[in-house]
Amino acid sequence: MRLLLSGPITGIKDDNRPEFGRVCGVLVDLGHEVWCPTHEVPAALPYREALARCLAYICGHAEGLVSLQGWWDSPGARAEAAAASAIGLPMWWEERPGHFAPTVHAGNPARAPLGKARKPRAAFAREGWSSPAP
Repeated sequence: MRLLLSGPITGIKDDNRPEFGRVCGVLVDLGHEVWCPTHEVPAALPYREALARCLAYICGHAEGLVSLQGWWDSPGARAEAAAASAIGLPMWWEERPGHFAPTVHAGNPARAPLGKARKPRAAFAREGWSSPAP
């Protein structure tokens, strides 16, 4: 599944890169294709442009959204969750390390914890997608 990894970046030490990298690695190991803003968006990009890139990925490519702990305190992560919800994407959050529970909101099609991808990673490579190294 093509997932956008969402969470707090602004105001967090090292732009929260260690946490994004850790969770990205877990999701990749589960066989998911992960678009991680700390890997895909240049750190020097103005906030508005960075958020626009994340929202463009959600609306144009993502098949689901996974949020880090503390996402609710991040205006950008809340905007990403609102966009994902508006277009009917399934959404999960990392309830505890390595366990991704469905977020609780009306209309979330995710009914079970996120597990292994149904599509092998090799299929993503054939389609031209690659996962960033955590």
